[in-house]
Amino acid sequence: MEKQQKKILVLGAGASGLAAARLALAQGAACTLLDEKDTPQLQDVRRTLGAEGIDCQLGWTDERQPHAADCIIISPGIRANSVLGRLAQHSHVPVFSELAFAAAHCPWPLLAITGTNGKTTSVELLTHCLRLSGQAAIAAGNIGLPLSEVVRQAGNWDFVVLEVSSFQLEAPAGLRPAVAAVLNVSPDHLDRHGDMQTYLGLKLQLLRQLPPEGWAVLNAKLLARPEVAEAVGERKCISFSTQPDLQADFVLQDAALCRRRQDKLETLFAIEEMQLKGRHNCENALAVLATMAAAGLNPHDAAAGLRSFTSGRNRLELVGTWNNVTYINDSKATNVDALCQALETCASPGKRSIILLAGGMDKGCSLHEARPALAKYAKAALLFGQCRQRLAESWQEAVPVTLCEDLETAVARADELAQADDTVLFAPGCASFDMFSDYVQRGQTFINIVNRRQRE
Repeated sequence: MEKQQKKILVLGAGASGLAAARLALAQGAACTLLDEKDTPQLQDVRRTLGAEGIDCQLGWTDERQPHAADCIIISPGIRANSVLGRLAQHSHVPVFSELAFAAAHCPWPLLAITGTNGKTTSVELLTHCLRLSGQAAIAAGNIGLPLSEVVRQAGNWDFVVLEVSSFQLEAPAGLRPAVAAVLNVSPDHLDRHGDMQTYLGLKLQLLRQLPPEGWAVLNAKLLARPEVAEAVGERKCISFSTQPDLQADFVLQDAALCRRRQDKLETLFAIEEMQLKGRHNCENALAVLATMAAAGLNPHDAAAGLRSFTSGRNRLELVGTWNNVTYINDSKATNVDALCQALETCASPGKRSIILLAGGMDKGCSLHEARPALAKYAKAALLFGQCRQRLAESWQEAVPVTLCEDLETAVARADELAQADDTVLFAPGCASFDMFSDYVQRGQTFINIVNRRQRE
């Protein structure tokens, strides 16, 4: 892609689209931004962009024709079957993702991380470790700060750590990161992507976008899959795993994070020193160590970051303990695999002491995989939201289930069931968009309900 385009069309007026439009303008392009919606908030955006020199057109329909453009930048929220998605498909000019457009103007090495679960935690942890080891690092991408905005602000960075979602990988290639890490792949977003093979293929697009000199960082469980080997090709690869028998380069062994060198294990960090808890977070930490090694840094330099990092809101967040009952907010658990990880992390040895609150918008994924964890760790499942009936039908043989009208009702029922030493775990395992704007609002709603009830 050329460094400058004379006429650029940006699709979608979300955070990524706005940042891309402003970067295009800063690069000297004439920029037009389109969005299908036309709300009072977007009207304010249109006026602001107009004052900056960007033409913003709202309420876009199939009947309208855009001005000629040299290329199109498409936001990750645009579905292929939408008005703007069809416009991009039927255009006769190059189409780029916001990430690819920004990467073409990015002077700093990109450390890109994707996966079904653990992306945000791993990106935040890697950025934290880099900073404490003396590197100037910033986190961008799906984590909330668009890469286009980072590039436009023209900071002085050693590394940009990039969270990459499957939505951001739907557009054609062009990212070219220095390191591409794939944490894991389990069913998610099948309501958008259709099937697991398509979803996996999108995740592997990140590996295919590596330049020949780039490094792949992979969960060792993925290495045996032929499509993964094909995506990696001849590129250099570092593996990680919490399973010692997989012979990964970075591995969990004897309660320590270790590096394998010439068939000998070198201990890097004892997991008891980490603030993060759970086997899945050990896997995230191993991925961070592997990514630092791939970037040419010493993994030992991650020690200060591993010791001091704590996970953010809505990730196994302690809400409080009342009458010896612990309330945990894991609203970020938006799929079944994340739900199972939360159950395992919160479990009490040898007893079913978890009251699970789950439900939300159906993603079209199989729900059966949660049954073993539910049968082992949960004493009850209180189900709410759009897909509560489907959850009940799938889980009722593994755990006693109760259908609840809403989250408030589910919390009230949990309070009735909870006994001393129980844990009330809010791990929805579903998307939030049936009842909430996002998982953040959903998590805050849970916290507010719990705190209010404890005051009453």
